[in-house]
Amino acid sequence: STGGRYLPALRARRDGSLNWHGVLIARRDSRLRAVEDLRGKRVAFVDPNSTSGWLFAAALLRRRGIDPERDVRGTFVGSHDAVVRAVLRGEADAGACFEGAPDEALSSSDDRDRLVEIGRTEAIPADPLVFSRRFIADRTDLALRLRDFLLGIGGTPEGRALLRGVSPTLDGYAPASEGEYRPLLEIFPPPGAGSPGAGETAPPAGPP
Repeated sequence: STGGRYLPALRARRDGSLNWHGVLIARRDSRLRAVEDLRGKRVAFVDPNSTSGWLFAAALLRRRGIDPERDVRGTFVGSHDAVVRAVLRGEADAGACFEGAPDEALSSSDDRDRLVEIGRTEAIPADPLVFSRRFIADRTDLALRLRDFLLGIGGTPEGRALLRGVSPTLDGYAPASEGEYRPLLEIFPPPGAGSPGAGETAPPAGPP
């Protein structure tokens, strides 16, 4: 966290952007077209630590007057792919995931076209690469070389191919600062707080 033992050194650039959004999705053939339509519905979330798949989605629901722990039937399904597939198969009425999840989870354009976005979170700073303050203090030269290597890796076709092998949306890194991540502290709850009701959660798994 900001002011803690770690510092954000780099910020991922995904599809040319240093931010991303979470989205709420539903089937196109449903009657769900707005966040407010989710009251009483089955909503698939990723896991309690997922930024776009729970924390920012829950904040969006609250801003629209919906308590994500009482007003929807929430379930953690473990991954962004699982959220997309649960909605597509009708196992959930809606789902929260990052904006590129349907493209990554579904190879068929026909399947992707069966889904519709019904809500979008505020911008989320892209995932950081963090260094410990001790590493920076004890191995300053190595920390700088590593940072500079990763800053330049997206500048060549070979480097971009390597990054895309890690994640289909990753195309480089940019410098990061603590200030860019301070807004996240307003969203992240204390450990153990903020999750769908007991008996409706699956064990958390998969990426945030």
